[in-house]
Amino acid sequence: MATILEEFQRLEEARKRGDVNGAEVRKLRQNLTEHIEEAEFAPDTPEPGKPTAEPVNLLRFSLNALGGLAICVSLVAWLIKDSMLALTLGVTILAAFVVRAAQQLEE
Repeated sequence: MATILEEFQRLEEARKRGDVNGAEVRKLRQNLTEHIEEAEFAPDTPEPGKPTAEPVNLLRFSLNALGGLAICVSLVAWLIKDSMLALTLGVTILAAFVVRAAQQLEE
């Protein structure tokens, strides 16, 4: 039995020779693809002894970052009585959290 790839190649050669037209090609391709079973892939399994990275919980990270931002802004605003400086510092710290999270995702 020929593979589906070989069947597609034969069909393309027949189209180039003029043995079949565009509508026939589409119908034959559809017939070929209707009989393909859906494949299920096993999840990647780590190699034995190789440490696996723990997934980042985005919701927990977001809540922690927003909480940290609120605390920093509140603390700086209370200490120096300058809300713009407090907001700037808070956003800077939030950016540091986001950069660290991105680094963890890359690892």
